[in-house]
Amino acid sequence: MKAVTFLRFVARGIVLCWGAGKALFLASALLSVAAAAVVPLQILLLAATVDLVSGVAVAGSGGAALQALALPLAGMAALWLLGGMIGPAGESLARLFVAKLELHVQGQLLRKASTLDLALFDDQRFYDKLSIANRDFRRAGDLPVALLYSVRTWITLASVLGLLATFTPWAVLILSASVAPELLFRGRISGRMYVMWNAQAPIRRLCAYIASLLTERAAAKETRLFGLRASLLDRFGEAQADMYRQERRIAGVEVRGVSLLGLLSVAGTVAVWTWAAVDAVSGALALGTLVLVFQSAERARAQLQDAARGAGMLIQSRLFAQSYFDFIDLDPGDYAGSLRPVERQVAAPRTVTRGIELTGVSFEYPGTERPVLRNLNLRLRAGERVAIVGENGAGKTTLVKLLTRLYDPTSGRIELDGVDYRDYEIGQLRRLFGVAFQDHVQFHFTARESVGFGDVERLDDTGAIMDAVRSAAAQEVVERLPSGLDTMLGRTLADGIDLSGGQWQKLALARAFFRAGPVLILDEPTAALDARAEHELFDRILASSRGRTTIINSHRFSTVRSAGRILVLHEGEIVEDGDHAGLMKRNGRYAELFRLQASRYTDPPSDRPPEPQAA
Repeated sequence: MKAVTFLRFVARGIVLCWGAGKALFLASALLSVAAAAVVPLQILLLAATVDLVSGVAVAGSGGAALQALALPLAGMAALWLLGGMIGPAGESLARLFVAKLELHVQGQLLRKASTLDLALFDDQRFYDKLSIANRDFRRAGDLPVALLYSVRTWITLASVLGLLATFTPWAVLILSASVAPELLFRGRISGRMYVMWNAQAPIRRLCAYIASLLTERAAAKETRLFGLRASLLDRFGEAQADMYRQERRIAGVEVRGVSLLGLLSVAGTVAVWTWAAVDAVSGALALGTLVLVFQSAERARAQLQDAARGAGMLIQSRLFAQSYFDFIDLDPGDYAGSLRPVERQVAAPRTVTRGIELTGVSFEYPGTERPVLRNLNLRLRAGERVAIVGENGAGKTTLVKLLTRLYDPTSGRIELDGVDYRDYEIGQLRRLFGVAFQDHVQFHFTARESVGFGDVERLDDTGAIMDAVRSAAAQEVVERLPSGLDTMLGRTLADGIDLSGGQWQKLALARAFFRAGPVLILDEPTAALDARAEHELFDRILASSRGRTTIINSHRFSTVRSAGRILVLHEGEIVEDGDHAGLMKRNGRYAELFRLQASRYTDPPSDRPPEPQAA
């Protein structure tokens, strides 16, 4: 069963290599076969030449000797020259192919990861699998190297053992028995090392995180201000030392085992040599045959050791490549909270005619037991502009994730124009939404791309991009950039221009406006702005979003008072619904929190120190 599984893996590995670059892979394979065939031919020709020299020496004719030896010597030179050319050429092609395979494998890995549901990123098992795949995909290049190395080794080994068997089959058995323990030992060590590397995945992730804190610009301010350098380096050093101790333990076992088993293989070779020498002295073995046995025995021993080494490489590369295959084969349905599409999906509409309705919607994040949203019943009418307010942690951002179907409700249903969200093709459904998230991405590309990623198919529509920029009050930000929309942003690539938090947020808003969908969702759109800019931007947002269903999340009650409808979200439930005037008259939670926030600006500070008295 294990053999069948291994053969299936080899077949899949060959398919992977073929898909990455069939011409390079085929050329590398042919060169490996050619290199393997050269070795037994060299041994045969050398043995024949020695016999010929012996015969010519008995005849005693110098001129005849040179004439007789000219052809075999030329053949030997040609074979050695061919072997010397094939080796370097094969190595160069193999390196080139491995580079191409690595790019191919990484591309497939990224394509798979980018299709997975957001819920999977809440699962520690998935993070371990992703971490191992990210680590191991670079070692997928070991797979063709190990395959070609093993093919070449076994072809050469079979050839030289065949030559050795012409002397006596017992020589083959002696050499095989002396090297077999090393082959088995290397296979076990490779398996143990891979198990160890997988167990180290959480520690390696910790090291990578600490390294990012010490080397990336985003964390540089706080690590320096709070003097975290020594503490972080200590934790990094402890983790690295722990991994090194594990590596050293296995390396010690490997060195001792290979050294002892190497002596056994040498003993087997010496035994065959002794046997052949005794036969040659007794006259039972010709001199050329003696050379053939000596060469074949040494080559066979070396090839058997190479076969053991190749088996270890193949087992190890199989394990590395298997982690990649496991990730590619990953079924999102095995993880809680993943989106489950229905068998028959319908096309999403281009516009919203009736609205969005939530019925009995509750939600808790996968792996947790605390509901974030509880039994929401809510109708958002088409074209309506709604503000959702609540304190931090009330569930506003989670509601956005449900409305855009990044998650499905734990219970209840969401409908768009009377059709369940889950019945729509998910990509078409999401195209209806232009969203600016609170934790928006700062794209370190050009300003054009930072805005244009809202609808990447219209990236060259400069007029529409600038309209979105004006709608988000980001025109001044773009105009101050050295090359306008074509200015590179951030410090990651080239000589980019960094922006303030408020400027980045305005570009994120412009990105949401650029999305031509009928629904606009802005999650804390003014969190990084000062009070005056916040007020002006909110008024502009309301003016620019006419005709679109607009949902604005905010924990600042004062900025949303002009919204036609205000929902108050508290501990995952909608506790109030109305306009500003009506909610103030109701004198409920909205009025209480509105007055509390307003008092920060209107009431004098109670802890102000007394003014110093004049002398």
